[in-house]
Order: sequence, then structure tokens, then C-alpha cells
Amino acid sequence: MLLWIESHQELGRHPKTKKLARLLGITLPAAVGHLQFLWWWALDYAKDGNLSEFDSMDIADAAMWEGDPERFLSVLVDVGFVDAYGNDEAKRFHIHDWMDYAGRLVEKRAQNAERMRRSRERHRNVHTENAHESVTLRERNAHESVTLRERNAQVAGLPNQTQHNQTKTLSGGESARAREEISLELNRLLGKSPNPMQVELMAAYSEPGIGMDVELVKRAIRVAALKN
Repeated sequence: MLLWIESHQELGRHPKTKKLARLLGITLPAAVGHLQFLWWWALDYAKDGNLSEFDSMDIADAAMWEGDPERFLSVLVDVGFVDAYGNDEAKRFHIHDWMDYAGRLVEKRAQNAERMRRSRERHRNVHTENAHESVTLRERNAHESVTLRERNAQVAGLPNQTQHNQTKTLSGGESARAREEISLELNRLLGKSPNPMQVELMAAYSEPGIGMDVELVKRAIRVAALKN
């Protein structure tokens, strides 16, 4: 995120800035530059303007000052760019009027961070809900599919395909003969050639996993025909 801070046009001509330049023995543009570097640094590392946890070397380094750090901090206090509180043993430092100049930016930055956090939270919740609904839908569809197969098996008088069955399976030749017998039985009951899909469906009950006797399948077909 690109951060910025107000830089008033009067800074270069302000008496405090001129005094800072004189006491440090530097040019006015250099004084403005050191102040700007200090303020830019504070946006990231001293957001409330409080410099108390940093020593004079930290502050001088933040402002890109290469001279005596104690002297630099002392002059900042003398001219009024930094406020000092307490005694020499427990002195605290704070950038002068920091919240007046950077407070709005710091507040806006916090608001943006909170807005982004809420947005991520909403997105995460929506994703979780969608994933849950997708899983629930798949489970419901699978359950309905199994239930439908069970109901159809009951109507036809056939065993439930979803239950384990350990009866013997058919060889390739036996499977073909089973389809032929079932086709003939359906032809006899319907009075016409049956739909191949009907034959395959009925023959499936004599395939591996079901293993019903062909005669039992034919009897179930006759029972279903009588019911209809």
C-alpha cells in the first residue's frame, strides 16, 4: 500500500526549519530532507508518533542523519519538531503534532485494514457455505439414487442391489443364455419384441454382484406383469 504524509509548502521557509538548519550547520533543503525521512519512517515504525522505544541512534538513522545522533535529537527537541517529556533518566519523545498531520492517514489505514479483514472473512464464510452445500447435495443425490434402486427392485420383486450378495456369478456363455431366456419371457408376456434396454436391465440381476438364478428373474418378471 502506497503511504503518504502532508508536506506543507511553508516547511522550507518556516522559522523552526531555518533554525534546525542553522543549529545543525546544514543547508535548508537538507534540513527539510531529514525531517521528511523521519516522518516517512514514523508512518511504518512509530505510527502514533511515539519515539520513546527508540534511542538517538535509531532516530538519527531514520532521518538519514550521519552526524552525532545525540546532537541531532537534542536540536529536534530544541526547535520544536520533537516533544520531550519526563526527566533525564526516563525521558520520552514524541513527534510534535504528529496526530494532527498523520493521524487521519493512520486512522484511514486502520479502517482499510479492518475493511479488508471483514471482506476476507465474508469470502471465507461464503466459500465454506458453498462447499458444505455442495457436499450435502451430493450426499442427498446419492441417497436418493440408492433409494430409487431399492424401490424399483421391490416393485419388480427382485433383491436389493445395494445389499451384499455372495451367490455364484455367471460365465460369459451363461450370461448370454440368460439374456436370451429373459428376452423370450418378456416377448411372451408383452406380445412383442422387448426393448433391449429392458432385457439388459433384467439380465443384470443374474450378473456378478447379484447372482440370481435366471428362473427366479423370469418369475419376478411374471409377478411384475400380473401386478400391472
